[in-house]
Amino acid sequence: MKEQAYSIFKKYKKYILTIAFLLAVLICVVNFVNYSNKQRNFQELKIYFYDAITEDIYSEEVHVEIAKNENEKMNFLFAELMRGPKKKNNIYKVPPQVKILKTGLTEDRTLQVVFNEKYREMETIDEIIFRTLFVWTMTELEFIDKIDFYIANEGDEDIKVYTNSFNYLAQGLNSFNRENVQVNPDIMNLKRVVKQKVIIYIPDYTEKHLKEVEMTLDLNVDHPQRNVVENILNGFEIDGQQIQIFADGIKVKGAETQSSSVCYIDMSPEFLTNISQDVELEKLQIYSIVNSLAKLKMKTIKEVQFLVDNKRIDMEKYRGKIDLSVPLTYNEEIVGSVINTESGGN
Repeated sequence: MKEQAYSIFKKYKKYILTIAFLLAVLICVVNFVNYSNKQRNFQELKIYFYDAITEDIYSEEVHVEIAKNENEKMNFLFAELMRGPKKKNNIYKVPPQVKILKTGLTEDRTLQVVFNEKYREMETIDEIIFRTLFVWTMTELEFIDKIDFYIANEGDEDIKVYTNSFNYLAQGLNSFNRENVQVNPDIMNLKRVVKQKVIIYIPDYTEKHLKEVEMTLDLNVDHPQRNVVENILNGFEIDGQQIQIFADGIKVKGAETQSSSVCYIDMSPEFLTNISQDVELEKLQIYSIVNSLAKLKMKTIKEVQFLVDNKRIDMEKYRGKIDLSVPLTYNEEIVGSVINTESGGN
C-alpha cells in the first residue's frame, strides 16, 4: 500500500509540488490583501495599562476603524481601557463603576469629559493611576492634546470641575496632558494618603462667624495639617456655592507639629499682604485655619504658630491686625452654626 502511494506521488510529484506552491502563493496574496485592507481601513492605536510589579505603565495595540467618527473612536478606546489588558497578573483594573456621562471637544483640541460621582469614591492612588491611563490612552487620538476632568451626578446638569486631589490642586492644574500627568506615581508615598473625615471651619460673612462643616479630604498620614491648610487656601464648594476664604496667591510652604502640640505653618510672603484689612474678616480667615487644625484628629494640635519663609511674622510687614507673632489657640466664641451635611473639598 505504501509502495503504491509512493509510486503515485513520484508519478505526479511535479504537479503536486506545483499545486502546493500555488496554494502557498495564494495564501500569501490573501494575507497581503487582508493586511493592506486592514492598514487602509484601520488605525493602530495604543491602550495604556498599569503594571503593579514594575510600577509603570505599558501599552497594548488595538485597531480602530478609520471610518468611525470622533465620538465612536473615543468610546471605543474607553471601552477597551475598561475591558482591561490581555496580561492579567498584577495589573491595575479600572473601577467598573466609573462611567463617562458626557464628552465635548473644544477648538484647542481639549477633550472635556464628565464622569459620574463614582469617580470621587476612588482612593487617591487609584484615581491618579486611572487619570494617567485615561490621559495617555485618549491622547493617542490625533484630535486630542489635553483633557479637562469634570464630575456630575447622573441625570444632573450640575457639572463641577474636578480638582479634588490635593497634590494637583496645589499646582492649580485643571487640564491634563502627557507632560503634567504622573506616569509612575510615588506609590509608597501615595499609599500613605487616606480619606479622612475632618471638621473644617467655613466663614459665614453675613453672620460674621465660622460654620463647622464635616467633609472628607485626602490626607497624607505624615502631613495632614499641611493638606488641611492647602484645602482651606484653595476654597471649597458647599451646596453648589463656591467658598473662597483667602485671596489667590497665598501658598503653604510647610507644616510641622512638634511634641509641644504647637503646629508651625509656614506661609508664602503673599500671606502678609493678601490678608483682609477688615478686622472681622481677617479673624474669620485666620481662625478658619486655627480652629480646623485644632479639630484634626490625626494630630494633637493645641496651638498654631504662623510663619512666613520659616520665620516669625514681622508685624510691621503684616497688613492685618491680629498679633501673629505668637501662637493662637482654638477660638470658640467665633463659632456659630454647624452644618451636618458632609461636603467634599473642591
